[in-house]
Amino acid sequence: MRNEWIQGDPMRNLNHKMEPVDKPFLNQSKLDAIQSLQTNIERIAQVRDIFLFCCYTGWAYVDAHALTSKNLEYGRKSTDWISEVYAKL
Repeated sequence: MRNEWIQGDPMRNLNHKMEPVDKPFLNQSKLDAIQSLQTNIERIAQVRDIFLFCCYTGWAYVDAHALTSKNLEYGRKSTDWISEVYAKL
């Protein structure tokens, strides 16, 4: 409207209401069922593994997607670390 590309506010008559949504959490038995899911389709197996990774770490998908092998650090005593993932975002 400031640039005079449009004459009126297209959102003027929009009535948007936020309604609360009950979002149930996955319990451990449901996560175990997903983890034990067997599939011959590699893409489905990859989606399952990334989904579980996000569930157990609390990461968003975008963070897991940004993860590369450069973010992996191998420590002593079989302790491995993930670092600098947010540097890419």
